[in-house]
Amino acid sequence: MPTRFDLFKSVNENFERYQDGLKKNPDQWKELKNHYDHFLKSHMLHVKAEERAFKASQRVGQCQVMKFELEQEGEQEP
Repeated sequence: MPTRFDLFKSVNENFERYQDGLKKNPDQWKELKNHYDHFLKSHMLHVKAEERAFKASQRVGQCQVMKFELEQEGEQEP
């Protein structure tokens, strides 16, 4: 199964390969460019979502460490 990077690479190669030929037909050129722009936006949204999930998991981990440290000191959670 192709990864998102493989798909991105494939779209990028196709975009470069057909760029010159499609300039002769502006309507097809605009349509391909719209698809390409949409793919880039969705790819970047996916990357940003992964970054947010990673940061959230780090915060959860930090909270668990703080809770463990408090328990070791004998304090109770409120």
